Amino acid sequence: MGFTIQYESTRPVDEPLARQIEARCEALCEGRIWVSCEPVFLSADHLRGGHICGGSKPNLHPQPDDIQTVQESGLPDGTFGDLIEVLCTLSSEFKIDWNLGHDFDSEVGSIQNGTPDRELVTLVESFSEAENLLGQMPSPESRLKDRLVHTDDDEDDDGPNILRFPGVN
Repeated sequence: MGFTIQYESTRPVDEPLARQIEARCEALCEGRIWVSCEPVFLSADHLRGGHICGGSKPNLHPQPDDIQTVQESGLPDGTFGDLIEVLCTLSSEFKIDWNLGHDFDSEVGSIQNGTPDRELVTLVESFSEAENLLGQMPSPESRLKDRLVHTDDDEDDDGPNILRFPGVN
């Protein structure tokens, strides 16, 4: 189950400024392989009165193939912390503030004058801790594979594998 981090400017921006912000955002997102989090994606939303907004999905448990792609590329992985760093830079450079939320809470923090508030810093720290913990954990597939019952005659048997559940032998 995933969720999306949403970000929205605190004030409307006109079309030329929105295009400048979007172009700068693309440049700031370059140079990373965005596996642990989708990059910042912005667009002016006329349905929201011209506020520039977007959303990105964190990926706290990347697939082994994705991790290998990052390692082979030699580029850093884009994380939730990088997403916030991009928004802070845009805030500072364009004098635009941001409100952030996610699917389960519409207000999780803000960025003003290029600086994240305490709530947002805490959220970034929490994501970082979760990424570190999950990075040390075996994947769900390998945990499930470890639970398979193996017997000496498994090589001869084409039948289904049997899962071992706690308390059952």
